[in-house]
Amino acid sequence: MSLNSPSGARASASKASRRRKRNLDQIVGYQLQRTGSLVTRELAVVFSAVGLAPGQFSILLIIAENPGCTQSQIAVLARLDPSTLALVIARLRVLGFIRRAADAGDRRSNRIHSTEKGEQAIRSVLPILARFESRITGEFSATEKQAFLRCLSKIERAIVG
Repeated sequence: MSLNSPSGARASASKASRRRKRNLDQIVGYQLQRTGSLVTRELAVVFSAVGLAPGQFSILLIIAENPGCTQSQIAVLARLDPSTLALVIARLRVLGFIRRAADAGDRRSNRIHSTEKGEQAIRSVLPILARFESRITGEFSATEKQAFLRCLSKIERAIVG
């Protein structure tokens, strides 16, 4: 069989494809990116039910769990740069999921709170999110899931320091 023949070219391309795939499957960053894309796509569907994107929901949840926090505090908790966070905060406010209140002790600072609409969105999404989490980790034992979460934390620490 020759590479110049159609069947020879297909066989060679198939072997090369298997070699590349086998190599890519061994690259942690590639696996994280590919899996992350799939998870993000699925989460977009879950969160769209309440009019949110995945990144917006996580910020809303941080705000709900830390009532009265400042934008700087949210940035630290979310590990986002302030300019990116400002866009998310503005969008959540326009959508009515959060509100700002002037800090009684420092009028230059705002405290951020979730609204009833934001709380309702969280209550609506959490059961769906729990089912999604069960689906993607259903093959894990409790020990494996905890080990996996520890590994992800180690990767994050290796990247951000």
